Amino acid sequence: MAGTAVALILLFLAMGQWWPRDSAWMLTAAAGWALLAVAALCWAISAVYTIGYRRSWSWWQCTWPVVAVLGTAVALVVVPPEFADARPEFDAAAMRVLNSGEPPGRGGLRIGRFEVGGVYVRSGDAYFVDARNTMFTLEQGWVYSADGPPGLPAGDYERLGGHWYRYQRSLDM
Repeated sequence: MAGTAVALILLFLAMGQWWPRDSAWMLTAAAGWALLAVAALCWAISAVYTIGYRRSWSWWQCTWPVVAVLGTAVALVVVPPEFADARPEFDAAAMRVLNSGEPPGRGGLRIGRFEVGGVYVRSGDAYFVDARNTMFTLEQGWVYSADGPPGLPAGDYERLGGHWYRYQRSLDM
């Protein structure tokens, strides 16, 4: 029944804390649902075997479906963090970084429910690297740019309102 645990973890990641941009979340959600289906099939086969051949029933056979249903419900209810909820804290951090010139690369911050893996200033803009969604050669995060769109030419920027943008850029090796 380890498959159930893996399926629930993948489902939790897909629908809860890890929320990739665009349609990338569908792959993780599909993998979670597929593993959950395989675990359900394994449970059904073992239940039929136990009832049919051993002619017995035990309370423990109900635990896996209950755990799976509860885990799925929790995964669907968990709401990913919203930038707007943590905006005042991001504003204060951006002002602190831009005014005091904190050292580049400072990481390990928690702003609201977000984990910030690094903070740096480029072209007068404060970049906050999202620790959960930055992987390998892809950097994602938020940028505070008071002078309009951010100064780094490489990357995709999405306006969040005010001076804030969500960015995604490829890191050159």
